[in-house]
Amino acid sequence: MSDKNTISSTNKQVLILEDHIDAQTWLGDAVLMAYENRAEVTLSASVAEAQHNIMKQAFDLFLVDLNLPDGSGLEALVQAKNLYPDLVCVVTTIYSDDSHLFSALRAGAAGYILKDESKAAIAEMLKKSDRGIPAISPEVAQKILCYFHQPSMVTKHVSLTERERETLSYIVKGSSVKECAILMAISHHTVQGYVKEIYHKLDVSSRAEMVSEALRTGLLLP
Repeated sequence: MSDKNTISSTNKQVLILEDHIDAQTWLGDAVLMAYENRAEVTLSASVAEAQHNIMKQAFDLFLVDLNLPDGSGLEALVQAKNLYPDLVCVVTTIYSDDSHLFSALRAGAAGYILKDESKAAIAEMLKKSDRGIPAISPEVAQKILCYFHQPSMVTKHVSLTERERETLSYIVKGSSVKECAILMAISHHTVQGYVKEIYHKLDVSSRAEMVSEALRTGLLLP
């Protein structure tokens, strides 16, 4: 999408794994919208091509389709996370079922966006992911919460206060600290305090890790 020779090093380096041309354009436009055209987009139409690109350079963001002609995009996602543990990987797909969703989260995805979202909505979610807030479609966030409210889930032995659990539930849905403060009718400083305490209790150091741990262990069970 952009000429590498004319792009500043400050621009976001984004890899998109997608085999459909229309979807490539759609997602590429959303990326440019999110970063106000300060992004260089590299397109891969197959798992093999994505893996080749991952070996050639480091990226800031990796958008991953799941079903490709030569396999699952999760293969490239796992390789990317092994090489670059801090790389933000966001699945972009038409599949919202539990099997695809939780396989992606277990593989290391920090977000899960459904392709039927508008470009503006995708751009907004990507901007949030840049601030450490997981890029998750609302429908997917709701599914995650419902899944982890099943009585058969085994919870981690971590004791959260009622307010900490409420904060965590909003963050899992994609809310920022300021948005949590508005929803909870408290100051954002208080919310930051809750987040810091949750970090300590879960032994994590980022929002992405916090959400991943909450989802993995079923901490939002009643």
